[in-house]
Amino acid sequence: MIKTASGLSELILTFTMDTVKVFEKREDKNEEGTVIKKIQTEYTDQGALKARTVKDLLTSTNSTETFFLNGHPKSKTTSKAGTIVEELYFDEDGQELSKATKIAPLPKGNMQGWYKYLANNMRMPEDVKRSGLNETVYVKFEVATDGSLDNIHVLNPEEVHTSISKEAIRLLTKYPHQWTPGTLNGVATAMDMILPLRFKYGN
Repeated sequence: MIKTASGLSELILTFTMDTVKVFEKREDKNEEGTVIKKIQTEYTDQGALKARTVKDLLTSTNSTETFFLNGHPKSKTTSKAGTIVEELYFDEDGQELSKATKIAPLPKGNMQGWYKYLANNMRMPEDVKRSGLNETVYVKFEVATDGSLDNIHVLNPEEVHTSISKEAIRLLTKYPHQWTPGTLNGVATAMDMILPLRFKYGN
């Protein structure tokens, strides 16, 4: 717990890879202990800052920043109540660029093909099959420029059953097709994706 000007900042979750921190989740609270801000920070395998997402619960504002390996900002997107209100892009020297044309990655057969894959391959873990759970797993991964999937991990492991998290990772890891990579200004670019996987058990 770290004391800040507005209250307290509490570390909620940390992932490490070969002793290098690659993901961190933190919550800021006011003096009454109410969560007012949620912060997720990602790092490269070498420990350099990669991305930071800040959700301000008081203003309903979300901001996402990405960074170059030299630490300079790469992009910043701000949204309020689900609507994007600002998009900024920068070069590696920190100079602002015009808005980029970005096309998100897609699985084979577009999202309809993805839903069909899930319907045919999602397995219900036996240890929670009859528990009546109804949970949503948020899986984050990177679609590389060749369409392969890297850095697959669950964003909310503390909110779902361990077996469900493992099944979500399996579904992404065993996906048999290459994705169509995303593009930035017409150039294939590695991009992060976040997809929800809903698990419903019982009657």
